[in-house]
Amino acid sequence: MSNYSQLKEEVLGYLREMFPDIKVQISEVTYCGQISVVFIKSPTQDRLTEIWNDISNAVAIYYQTKLNTEFERWNLYLFYILESAAEKGLKYRIENDPVSSRKIVIDNYPGVLDAAGMAAIISQHITNTNLDISAQQPAPIPFTKHSIIGTEIDAVLAATGKTKGKSSIDVAELLTKIENRLKNEI
Repeated sequence: MSNYSQLKEEVLGYLREMFPDIKVQISEVTYCGQISVVFIKSPTQDRLTEIWNDISNAVAIYYQTKLNTEFERWNLYLFYILESAAEKGLKYRIENDPVSSRKIVIDNYPGVLDAAGMAAIISQHITNTNLDISAQQPAPIPFTKHSIIGTEIDAVLAATGKTKGKSSIDVAELLTKIENRLKNEI
């Protein structure tokens, strides 16, 4: 089906009729393609326990199967919203259900789920536009030779006739000579 606004309205009608006590909203975000996002706000954890699977199946049947492309069908998110805390077991069952869509439980959600709240959830869980990537890189630490070891390396290199820019130095041999020179110093 190519008319997504009509499809969304039909699906919202089905879901509101089937689950009159549940607040349902459907949004879309363009991010490497069209991604559909369904927000389901349950009044209680007990009610969510009863209906989450039925809602997931209804969205799959009435909405997901009518999306145009594989990308759209594979990139469908269901956010189950609770104002209270969700039991870990319930959250685990919902979020690890492999059927049809990506499901995320957001508990302890404060208040009304409005456009700004939905945008914040999408930013945090899908597009990651909420990430602050303006971290400063630490200033590079200037290299300084160790007072004893640096001198010994220079002496060994001079004694072997090796100069800067040559990569044919035998590191094991170099370390052995440095160790011997340092042993003599002690």
